[in-house]
Amino acid sequence: MQALLTQGVVTVFLILSVGTEKGQEMINRVLTNANLQPLSWEGPGGFETLLKFTTPVFWLFFLLTGLSLFVLRERDRDIDRPFRVPLYPLLPLVFCGACVYMLHSGINYAGALGLAGPMLLLIGLLLYSVSPRRRGVESPALSEA
Repeated sequence: MQALLTQGVVTVFLILSVGTEKGQEMINRVLTNANLQPLSWEGPGGFETLLKFTTPVFWLFFLLTGLSLFVLRERDRDIDRPFRVPLYPLLPLVFCGACVYMLHSGINYAGALGLAGPMLLLIGLLLYSVSPRRRGVESPALSEA
């Protein structure tokens, strides 16, 4: 439940900050105060901007998912697999290669705006590292399940 609420709050924040003129002005003020170039908000609008800065993170996670197949197959060789990956390792390699290409294209497409996605990712990692569950304290909802 907390994850859905957090995701909802982040989504509303992104829509308000990127999808409105006041939010765009706020972002440019923050960038200017950090001695960075303000963003150009010309073009189709907020949705394309959201797409630009989330695309690199999206393809990074797809790539990591593909690479995890190789890591887990190597680390746990003796586990019986209920599903065999067709044409292993060729098909996962093609998938990972496509993800690398799309990640590269997404970074080129996003330009400087592509830094926003990784910044959100770092904030998420920071929140995860200080979360009670991470420190070994189990949530009451988890202990009942």
